[in-house]
Amino acid sequence: MEHTSRVDFFLAVIVVFIIGLILKLAEHVIILMLLSFLLAYIMEPVVALLRKIGLPLWLSVLITSILFLFVFIGFGTAIYGSVVEFILSLPKYIEKLTSVIMDLVSRVESFSGGKFRLNIIKGLQEIPVASITLNAAKSVVSHIVQFSLIFLFAVLFVYGKH
Repeated sequence: MEHTSRVDFFLAVIVVFIIGLILKLAEHVIILMLLSFLLAYIMEPVVALLRKIGLPLWLSVLITSILFLFVFIGFGTAIYGSVVEFILSLPKYIEKLTSVIMDLVSRVESFSGGKFRLNIIKGLQEIPVASITLNAAKSVVSHIVQFSLIFLFAVLFVYGKH
């Protein structure tokens, strides 16, 4: 009897480990589905209201999808405008930051009696701006693709519910 309880315990540990591994591997898909369910849950009352009015299911889902898409586009446009405004004012911020850094460097050099020679500007010029910009663009495209999948699945969940 003791032997079977040990075997059962080790089997349970192995099963828990395998389930955890599967969940870790399917993490992105699970998150995508959960966000789709959440969005479908938010969209459902609008579809139900349009159905009460007497519209067919396909038209209710279409109108709700377009409405939510316009809301998301509005938020995206607002965020895009803020980012563009920040990018346009970035040279002013860089100029101010450079003057503050140069002032700080001169104070450190004068305080240390010339023992420390700091070349901050050279270090700042070596920052790989092109690769950072490319990575940011890749991230934006990735988020747009993920949002598109979430939105598509949410529409399908709402349509499939009825």
